[in-house]
Order: sequence, then structure tokens, then C-alpha cells
Amino acid sequence: MAALSPISSLGYMIYGVADLAKWEDFAVNILGTQVGIRNSNSLGLRLDDYEQRFLLIEDGSDDLLALGWEFDTETKLEVYVEQLRSCGVEVTAGDDATAELRRVDKLYTCLDPNGWHHEFYFSPRMVALSKRFSSPVVANGFLADELGVGHLVVIAKSAQETNNFYQQTLGLTVSDYI
Repeated sequence: MAALSPISSLGYMIYGVADLAKWEDFAVNILGTQVGIRNSNSLGLRLDDYEQRFLLIEDGSDDLLALGWEFDTETKLEVYVEQLRSCGVEVTAGDDATAELRRVDKLYTCLDPNGWHHEFYFSPRMVALSKRFSSPVVANGFLADELGVGHLVVIAKSAQETNNFYQQTLGLTVSDYI
């Protein structure tokens, strides 16, 4: 198989939470994030000039719901999705309401062998220059921007199967084993 169209970054993470107000207090006052968009059952949190990097959805689970992988262009996204499908991965187009909640223009989703949802997207929404990121906890801000939100730790049912999926199918690399 040809090399996968490259993922630009881990652009966002979505968590289900039991108590949105407590998570907001923790995220803003301890972690130093900034509230982006607040709805009745969800909260977008900012680290930089993206409208949101973390989306908290009040569902009672207190668990990771999805990972959002960013692409530089729609063409790269479409090529990647076709490559995943050619590997036998079931990839579904996200609807407009889901894209709006994620603050992106277009997205696709799939499941990994552990049941984690992965979302592939392009064109994240950015805030106006007048609303630049500001946090009293993190005075100089976070190093996110084109780097994304950083790393993640995956709890795997099968390390071998998970490694194969992440590296050979998704085209990601492992930085460390714990």
C-alpha cells in the first residue's frame, strides 16, 4: 500500500463527563484552558486560537469519546479516507450537526480495535483576532497551534492489534511504551 496521506496533528479530544460545571471549574482554574463555546450539555475548551481543542459532553461517562485528527486540506482528507477504506476500515461521513459541534467544516469517523472513535477532519474554526487565547493560569499560553493538542495514551485490549492499527492503518507513530 502507498504511504498514507499525512495527518497534520491531533487536533481535538472529546470527553464524556458526569458534571459539566465541575469539569469547567477544573479545566479553567487548574489546567488553564479557556471556555470557547458553551451549550446546555456541552462545553468547548480552548488552548490557542482554535475555537476548541477539547469538547466536554455531559453524558455521565467520564471517559474519552473521540479523537480528532486534523488534515491540512480537504484533498488530503479525502485521499486518507479512501486509503482507510481500501484497508477494510469502515469509515462514515459525519453529518453537518456533528461537524458544527466539533467546530470543523467536514469530518469522517471510524472505530479502532478497542472501540475508540476516531474523527478525521479539515478546516477547524478559528477565533477572531480580538478573542486571542488568554489564561490567568498559563500566562504564556500553550504550545498547540499547528502542533495540535499533543500526545495521547491508549489503553489497549491487544497491544499488537492496536499497534498494527495505529501504525500500519492510521499511519501514526508510537513515541513511548509505558
